Amino acid sequence: MLFGRESMLCTVRSALGAILILGGASFIAKNFLIVLAPQYDLPYVIAPMFLAMDSLTFWSLIKGVDRARWDARGTGCQRAQSWMNWLDMAS
Repeated sequence: MLFGRESMLCTVRSALGAILILGGASFIAKNFLIVLAPQYDLPYVIAPMFLAMDSLTFWSLIKGVDRARWDARGTGCQRAQSWMNWLDMAS
């Protein structure tokens, strides 16, 4: 059962990644159209970007954050300090 759930989550994450790439490409295309060919600037060229934003929002709301893993990572300062300690040991 767990294998099926993990497989489905992997598929959803892959689809979400593809949607985000498409959304970013539509944003870039819209900006190029505005600058290079304003007569061809169409309002629905940017629609995939809104789909990507909505998909990421719903994924974040549904999947959420694992609070235990988040707290275990520590703050940014703690991670930077551990990185600096590692660099000191490496030299």
